[in-house]
Amino acid sequence: MNWRDKALSYGLDPEEVPRVYDRYTMHRSYNEKMDAAVLPIANWYKWYRIEKLSEGHAMTQAPAEGCSVTEASPGQIPTGPLATEAQFLELLELYGQR
Repeated sequence: MNWRDKALSYGLDPEEVPRVYDRYTMHRSYNEKMDAAVLPIANWYKWYRIEKLSEGHAMTQAPAEGCSVTEASPGQIPTGPLATEAQFLELLELYGQR
């Protein structure tokens, strides 16, 4: 299964993957230009998640059962994450291999 199909299977907008990956690309390009160490994507993604958590843009835990979208009551906006940290990292790695 390719990264796009896998993202859809998690209930994610596939366009979110390249958006986040582009930020990693910026990190890599900048550090290479500055002759500095480049974090492997798994390490960078941990840092990225911490930044997003501090800004209130990410959840710390996946819902206990399945996808949070199906757990929201009709008319309510789901509040939980759609994919776990490991699942999204896998999507980033797959996207980077394209």
